[in-house]
Amino acid sequence: MNWNISAFILIVATFTAHYSQAWVYFVHIYVSPCGSDRYTGFSERYPLKTIPRALGHINSADNRDKNIVIELMCGTCGDTCYFDLKSTLVITNTGKRTLTIRAYKADNVRITGGARIPWYAFKPVTDSVNLQDVAKPNVLQVYLPDVGITDLGEISTFGYYFRRTSFFEMFENDIPGRLARYPNEGYINIDTPGGDGKSFTYVSDRPKTWKNETDIWAHGFWYWGWADRSYKVTELDAVKKSVVVSDKVMYGIRKGYYNHANPTDGGYHKQGGHFRFINVLYELDSPGEFFVDRINQILYVWPYKNSKYVFGDVIQTSIINTCIKISDYSANILLKGFTVEACRKHGIEAKRVENVVFSELKIQNLGSYGIVADGKQIKIDRCEIKNTDGGIDISGGIRKTLTPSGHVISNNVISKFGRVGYVGSDGVNLRGVGIHIHHNTFDTGSYTGIHWAGNDHTFEYNHLFKMCTTASDCGAFMAGREWTWNDVHCNIGGGRDTLVRSNIFYNASKYSMQFDSRGKFGGGHTRRTLLVLLK
Repeated sequence: MNWNISAFILIVATFTAHYSQAWVYFVHIYVSPCGSDRYTGFSERYPLKTIPRALGHINSADNRDKNIVIELMCGTCGDTCYFDLKSTLVITNTGKRTLTIRAYKADNVRITGGARIPWYAFKPVTDSVNLQDVAKPNVLQVYLPDVGITDLGEISTFGYYFRRTSFFEMFENDIPGRLARYPNEGYINIDTPGGDGKSFTYVSDRPKTWKNETDIWAHGFWYWGWADRSYKVTELDAVKKSVVVSDKVMYGIRKGYYNHANPTDGGYHKQGGHFRFINVLYELDSPGEFFVDRINQILYVWPYKNSKYVFGDVIQTSIINTCIKISDYSANILLKGFTVEACRKHGIEAKRVENVVFSELKIQNLGSYGIVADGKQIKIDRCEIKNTDGGIDISGGIRKTLTPSGHVISNNVISKFGRVGYVGSDGVNLRGVGIHIHHNTFDTGSYTGIHWAGNDHTFEYNHLFKMCTTASDCGAFMAGREWTWNDVHCNIGGGRDTLVRSNIFYNASKYSMQFDSRGKFGGGHTRRTLLVLLK
């Protein structure tokens, strides 16, 4: 009898201790777009409405030292729900306690930096719109202020390592639209470069058909096949076939020999010298293209599906720049299981952070990189990143002492990167010491899959398909000029180097791995390189 009583007391004490730890040290806050910020959020039945409101609870007197789990749920919204951000979502967590923000159960939770346009808001275009006859029966239009959209952004420079803030974009059922351009595929050759570095004549009669085009840009490879850049067209004479752009072109302008049937036919001495016009309403002539008339605030689109929108179609636009920012010096944060999409620049920024994990996120349809992070012990695992101008940009560690960062990038799928700007829009761009990249899939990139600088990295068991699709002088794996980066051991390891082993390259353009042997300063200045880097 006494033994049974003792056992009962032990069971009760154990349960009480477990119960106390679970409920005293872990606080769950529920959030749903169909909730209300008048609720407490501590129950699934009474969720808060906004994520900022939930974040405001975590530092209250009752919760300051407790581990927090913010559950993002659809609730009564249905199987899919949208948290539409009006500004960048800022997440801060300091001290030893943990902060988890995750999708609740199997809910399809989407954090967006834009706005959705109802399918029924789109109307057929009128005959007065300056479109080709083939386009008019297919193009739809919407007056954006009628659907609450007034921030139309503007086109700015992109290409060649320029981290762009995107112009206003639209996405149809998760597929990015393409800004109207000419030609749709391939480029126009430059005929005669001008002497001022920003004027030239071109080989095409097409611009003679255009009328009242007021904001034309040109994007191309002006001199080298590894340096693309966009410029605003300030003067266009369609009769003389001449163009003047806004700035002196980087690296200069040369005569073009582009052959669409065989783009690399010109060889080293005949690379570059070609471009295309973008943001031309008259060239809205194929499914998936769009154009924004900023003066009259009208969006024109030829639906990618090549038919009118119906119930169930989701048409999104990008509005804010960066979706999520984790504050400097934050730590012990887990983001898991939701979608981040439709921002004009980055999906997530996390600078000078420690012990931060991104898991099972879907990050898509952005103007620049999906994740930009630096600090210590950052892990990116089982995420899908697609339709961006760069997948992951990460740095960490101390090169002077070879102190490793502890970063791990694993089991991710990174695809369709470099969709607007090409060179410098890498699958993973990394700098520092001791970053481990393994078991990732890279599929279709305009430029490099893994572009690295630093020491003691490990790249293994990665699959890379269709890298370097647009630019020359590129490898699926690539390191730059500085010699102290380029001590690489393939398969055997050892030394202060980067270990590359057991990766698969398929259709990786010209090179699977590329190194530039000239040194950081363009020559053999080894001593100066070391003095600069290790001072």
